[in-house]
Amino acid sequence: MNDFDELLKKFEQPEKKTVEVHDKPKILVIDDDPSIRRGLDRAFSHKYKIILAESGKKGVEELTRDTHCVILDVKMKELNGFSTYPKLKEKSPDVPIIFYTAFQSEHDLKEVINKYKPEGYIEKGTSLTFLENLVANAVHKYQLILENEDYKQDLKKRVEERTKELQKTLDELKETQTQLVQTAKMASIGELAAGIAHQINNPMAIIDSSHRSLIQLNNKLQPCFDELLSDNLSNEHFNIINSLIHKIKIHFLENDSLPPEQVESRGKEISEILRSKRINRPLQYGEKMAALQLSKSDEQRLFGQLNTDNTYLIELLFIYKGLSSHLRSIDFAKSRIYENINALKDFVHLDQEFQSDVDIHRGIESTLKIMESKLKQFEVGKKYQNIPFIQCHPGLLNQVWQNITANALQSMGESGRLIIETFKVDKDKVGIRITDSGCGIPDDLIDRIFEPYFTTKGKSKSMGLGLSMSYKIIKRHNGLITVKSEVNKGTTFEIILPISYIQNS
Repeated sequence: MNDFDELLKKFEQPEKKTVEVHDKPKILVIDDDPSIRRGLDRAFSHKYKIILAESGKKGVEELTRDTHCVILDVKMKELNGFSTYPKLKEKSPDVPIIFYTAFQSEHDLKEVINKYKPEGYIEKGTSLTFLENLVANAVHKYQLILENEDYKQDLKKRVEERTKELQKTLDELKETQTQLVQTAKMASIGELAAGIAHQINNPMAIIDSSHRSLIQLNNKLQPCFDELLSDNLSNEHFNIINSLIHKIKIHFLENDSLPPEQVESRGKEISEILRSKRINRPLQYGEKMAALQLSKSDEQRLFGQLNTDNTYLIELLFIYKGLSSHLRSIDFAKSRIYENINALKDFVHLDQEFQSDVDIHRGIESTLKIMESKLKQFEVGKKYQNIPFIQCHPGLLNQVWQNITANALQSMGESGRLIIETFKVDKDKVGIRITDSGCGIPDDLIDRIFEPYFTTKGKSKSMGLGLSMSYKIIKRHNGLITVKSEVNKGTTFEIILPISYIQNS
């Protein structure tokens, strides 16, 4: 009597009651011998959910997507294992199948393996320990396959949802623009439509650029993830990387990237650690790790996974960082587009909601950041005082800062100095002053600069809507905007706003 027969004899004894554990991996046993089915059930039911089938036909019927492994007898009367195998694979192509048979011929064994390529082939007289190992490996492999499929479906869903949102935004913009063009109540409808195009040009450029970047990053994502799921990555390591991916996605959907100088500095520190681990191109990977803004503990977790053969993990995390950053840029750009459209609606006396406790400095800084590329050649000075938060429409005020700053840059040409000051006027009001060293405005034109469609730059360069919209926005806030200018010396715009918002109808 061999080990297997002894185990079968043991399993013939009355079964002890066990506590049922939910969510066990499902194993399908197909064998026409009831003692074999019963023996395998007893041997594996403590760890797996065992489904028993007395024939190949019944086994195909019992097979489901959540079946993690099939133990298949070869010699069965009704439908043998070799005939059952393709039917199982047709129903569930990825399910691992282990032949469990009494075949003894080495020739038959090689023929079966070459033809069917099963997950394993084991004789019934072999110790169950070997079968347990085969089953455990098969279950682990299938779990990775299921996780990969779920992840791909989730990623596909996210991309489709984001694409639909972007398409919806573009459709809404087109609809709004069409409605404005078709509104015959305003004599200058053509100029308003051109004004819309002028105001949405910069945010639309952000959307276009980020969309192209998302396409490129998405093309790189799948190969990296396929490599991540290779046999060299254990389930524990996979969970660690997945955790880091989740944190990075959340972080960069809510926060900005680090300045380049901080990335470079931190990257040098990290590169020394990577160099000690004999990682190729340590400086390059060090800067990419620095850009991820991981906590110290998460950095250590990532260091623990790295070796000379899996630096693709850093590349994968860096791609996710890029995706999240660009998605955040798109969200910000969409917000800017709506702010511009709302400003135009306000121009024709449409209402908007407001916010309380708004930080004026934050709005100015965000505007300067958006215009960063245009500000590089100019000297920018800031003189901020400690002023209270105010009640206002922050998006509309941001448009004021942008319009005045854009006019200042155009008046200065290729170089100059821009000074932005904030101050408290009295207990009820705050002030903002924006001064440039540009060409100035002639006395005979200064009284017209807030008129709609008036411009000193020519219609080919400006529609003359920026300052007129700014004037309308400040007036709506029950504020005051004034201008002082000297030709060839510069211009100063001063805005006074109430701390407590009282809408001016």
